[in-house]
Amino acid sequence: MNIVKKNKLIGVLLLIIIYIVATVIGIIFYRVFNKVDTIWRILICDLIATVFVWFAGLILHTSSTYDPYWSLQTIVIGILLTASRNNWNPGNIIFSLIIFIYSARLTANFISTFSNLNYEDWRYRNLKQRFGKWYIFIDLFGICLMPTAIVFFASVPYFEYILQNMQYENIQLIGFVIIACSIIVESISDYQMHSFIKKRNTNAEICRNGLWKNTRHPNYLGEIGVWFGIMLVYAVMNRHSYVIYIGIIFIYLLFRFISIPMAEKHYMEYKKDFKQYRHETFALIILPFGKSLKRNGHVD
Repeated sequence: MNIVKKNKLIGVLLLIIIYIVATVIGIIFYRVFNKVDTIWRILICDLIATVFVWFAGLILHTSSTYDPYWSLQTIVIGILLTASRNNWNPGNIIFSLIIFIYSARLTANFISTFSNLNYEDWRYRNLKQRFGKWYIFIDLFGICLMPTAIVFFASVPYFEYILQNMQYENIQLIGFVIIACSIIVESISDYQMHSFIKKRNTNAEICRNGLWKNTRHPNYLGEIGVWFGIMLVYAVMNRHSYVIYIGIIFIYLLFRFISIPMAEKHYMEYKKDFKQYRHETFALIILPFGKSLKRNGHVD
């Protein structure tokens, strides 16, 4: 085994240990706060586990220690809830299985780009340079706790589905199909981007192949679609619970007004044709005639 693979393996194993410990800490506090309403108890323990992961990243000098948390927290909490209540009904199995597939794909995507314990996403490096000594607070609240809270609220429909021991109804298939299609969109867009990166001559080139030809962020579109589908599976059975809509609203706002502007500002710095690409495509809409719509002054 060469040194590169060895460092990656050590890094992945350490991340696994960190996440196992974080899960155990969450379970301990879940039992401590046994008089708190279940949903809010889950949130409290989720945030406590997040703080531990953040602290581990502080020790390792990388904020990317938190990156897999986004994809893992929902399915881990869901399986633990299901096991504790023994709610292994068909609907819950289908729901959990499709979320597991989403989680496994996203986590595998992170591992494929993860190199070693020094790895850190470019966005975090930029924020470090921008905020200096104040970055520690940006790291804790902006990079870790805020996404945990957003994903938690987006996951509430799934958690409530388990807690209420809801049974499968055919109408739920609408939500399951949307989740599945969104995972496919994410997978295709990631594959096309990875293939492009391997073949490009310089990082100044822009991927305009496949889904990326007509939309600038098909991967984000798929991500939003997954959480919309999760909300819909529960909403078709109980649409009057306003809490289930909070998460998907914040998921959309996060991507549309934080992640996308940050990424595009970064691309504009070194991709000379990105301005034209942006002028000709929509951010989150996949339309083969998007170029003509954009030229006619339609908003993004």
